[in-house]
Amino acid sequence: MKSLTIKAPAKINLGLQVLNKRNDNFHEINTIFHSIGLSDEIEMEISDNISLVTIPTLGIDEKDNLVFKAANLLKERYKIKSGVQIILKKNIPAAAGLGGGSSDAAAALTALAELWEIDVNRDALLNIAASIGSDVPFFLRKGTAKARGRGEMLEYFDFKLPYWLLVVNPGIPISTERAYKALGRGSASPIPINYRDALTSAAQNHKFMRNILTNDFEEPAFKLHPQLPAIKNAMYDSGAALAMMSGSGSSIFGLFIDEADALSAGRKFPNYFTYLDSPDSD
Repeated sequence: MKSLTIKAPAKINLGLQVLNKRNDNFHEINTIFHSIGLSDEIEMEISDNISLVTIPTLGIDEKDNLVFKAANLLKERYKIKSGVQIILKKNIPAAAGLGGGSSDAAAALTALAELWEIDVNRDALLNIAASIGSDVPFFLRKGTAKARGRGEMLEYFDFKLPYWLLVVNPGIPISTERAYKALGRGSASPIPINYRDALTSAAQNHKFMRNILTNDFEEPAFKLHPQLPAIKNAMYDSGAALAMMSGSGSSIFGLFIDEADALSAGRKFPNYFTYLDSPDSD
């Protein structure tokens, strides 16, 4: 039987604005998505039917998993007769603001197009990805991208993160839908920040980076979960150049100039999930 194994990388948001609520009840956002080394692994093998096993289990029905939805959508749209057996090995915390579910779905689409030998162009794949979830299109390729609209309007650009990256997740699942409701955005929209220019300027001015690269979801999340600002403050106490929540939470990431500071910060959270990544290579 033909089989494939593919990795699905996580992301962080280097700045995140929620601009306004649209007529379709989605929200306009302004953000920078950046791929990181943390990833899930997906094994696929041609089978008679579509089946999904998640390790460890996520406690949800397989039909509610975005990987299962992606496989079914692709099978129906291109009238594929065969199925696929999928084993999803989860390393990225769920409901953590790191895009794990969206990345898994994008990886599944890419792998299945190859496994099922579907002749699908990038635009068609982008449209399918966007119908699954707002963040899914970004994960069709690695890298860094400015994102607008619901998150599907992407402008990729070359960018290397010159910091040690520490990700801490306290195991608090935060619903994206509830996070948006807590913000209470109406039709009025703040002025979008040019995060791409800010990243360039921030390389020489860490204070500027802290003032510009912010996340609108932090305020409501921090009010509900005091563990989150405590993690952020602990990172700054350990010398982080920047500490911020990713996505709608609950993961907090810190950017450190020195590996020793990043390691020291990570040791403060023995009971939480932690992940350390070295600076992006040239």
